[in-house]
Amino acid sequence: MIKEHHIRLHHRAVPVDRMLPKDDHDQACLARRRQYELGKLSLWIISPEDLVIHKLKAGRAQDFIDVLSVLQRQAESLDRSYLHHRLGKRLGIWEEWQYVQSQADAPMS
Repeated sequence: MIKEHHIRLHHRAVPVDRMLPKDDHDQACLARRRQYELGKLSLWIISPEDLVIHKLKAGRAQDFIDVLSVLQRQAESLDRSYLHHRLGKRLGIWEEWQYVQSQADAPMS
């Protein structure tokens, strides 16, 4: 379904996903993206919040693991009001968000 909107490139050992917008959230990602320098490359990177949302939209097992990693690494700096706004009524993936939050809050065994 996303083949028309997505291509994966590689820069050395680093995979880089190039995605074209397909919905209003994707358009918001473009407005919120930031430019970073990687060596001689200049890259536009989406926000951690938008990465979380994209991963939850995809919903694969690895995506949930990736979201947990973002939550653990950037818990204090995430814009949770933006996440709640986007995840609820607009995208219908609130349950997925609740699941990963419960996993992030669970004690490590």
